[in-house]
Amino acid sequence: MQLTRGSNATFLPSNAVDSSHGMEESLHGHRWPPNINWGEIHVGAWDASAFGNDDAADFLFEFDDAHTVAQVVPILEDALDTVLEATDEIESADGSVGVAAAALVVAWSSPKMLGNAILAPWPRTAKALPEHLVAKASRVLGRMLEPQGNELAELWEEAESFSEFEAEISRWRSPLV
Repeated sequence: MQLTRGSNATFLPSNAVDSSHGMEESLHGHRWPPNINWGEIHVGAWDASAFGNDDAADFLFEFDDAHTVAQVVPILEDALDTVLEATDEIESADGSVGVAAAALVVAWSSPKMLGNAILAPWPRTAKALPEHLVAKASRVLGRMLEPQGNELAELWEEAESFSEFEAEISRWRSPLV
């Protein structure tokens, strides 16, 4: 089921392929690896997975030049803190990026959980992430399971796919609890 957001939706048009370089280019100007099967046009989110949406996919580009723990931690922590520090409602984009960041924290010690995600290599180094980051990831995933004040969860409820979203969040949270 596709998740839509009205006029705020981001589209990846089928004509966005730049065959001269073997890459696809999104409307945001990002270049996507050719091994991603985009299928038809997607609107914002194409599945409930941690990386199955435009915001999470765009977030992965922040790691292009991050190769050490010292470079990776601020990127992850900023995304996690955005969710944890939300005083009112967690915006859908912030929630999507927060879930992706939390999943990357989990995948640091369990990289096989990433499956075919487009970020490689992960982890970037054998050095462990700080424990406080693991605790934040757990809190973010717990918060994302609460629909109240959580636009992303509300959207999945409206799409009648909250159970799929909940299962994905729980899958990433289970190694942390």
